Amino acid sequence: MPIGRTGTRFALHLAPLSYWVVSRFNRRMARLWRADKAEPDDPLLLRLREERLPGILASQQFIELTCPSPLYVELAVVTADRRLAVFKKKAPASVLASVSRAWTCSIEEGVEWRHIVEHQGFDATRVAADGAYQELAVHEHEIDDVWFSALGLEYTHLATGLLGTMVLTLSAAELRSRVMTGGSPDFDDGRFVDVDYAVEALFPRDDHPDGWSAETSWHPTARLRALLTLYHLHGRGVVLDEVVRRVVGPG
Repeated sequence: MPIGRTGTRFALHLAPLSYWVVSRFNRRMARLWRADKAEPDDPLLLRLREERLPGILASQQFIELTCPSPLYVELAVVTADRRLAVFKKKAPASVLASVSRAWTCSIEEGVEWRHIVEHQGFDATRVAADGAYQELAVHEHEIDDVWFSALGLEYTHLATGLLGTMVLTLSAAELRSRVMTGGSPDFDDGRFVDVDYAVEALFPRDDHPDGWSAETSWHPTARLRALLTLYHLHGRGVVLDEVVRRVVGPG
């Protein structure tokens, strides 16, 4: 059946959500989620997740999340010299890092109700700028461009991510000095991947010494953000052909 919303203007409807609910539902769910555990510590909570997922992902005219779902602005970051910034989050600073999903690229800024009040409405670009400053020590005047590509579901704990790309006026070396040399409270390792070879780096055929080949080593939307960025820079068909060639193999 045709999807009536195709070609219509995107609309996102938000409602307040208390931090207590996020902590007790979504973040607790993330802490319980283990790919390597046969018996979860709280089967009821994870069963609620399994029951919600089909409804959220069903083919329908409108997507409605009927469970608590905090909103994040999640951005891949590209430096002025065309390097994709990839960082490894510290476990104490990240719930997902505590369950080994530590690699990301690069910003996940939680939307708070103060963002709505201060900016008199939801301004995703402003939230992105806040995230760049908080996580990467990047000032607003050092941001060259921001665009948004998709809305994603963090299936591990049912959070929602507005996915996009941020291009900086800073080089990879300048950004590295701020994040890594400056003793970041969020990250303990980092890489800068040439956008012309990003598929090869992020989707290696063989086991990578940093664990990059394992899907469970990454934030749920991190490599998707990278792909959407590469679509914009190189063209969707070119990128998908390269992904298929590397992941599936020739033929």
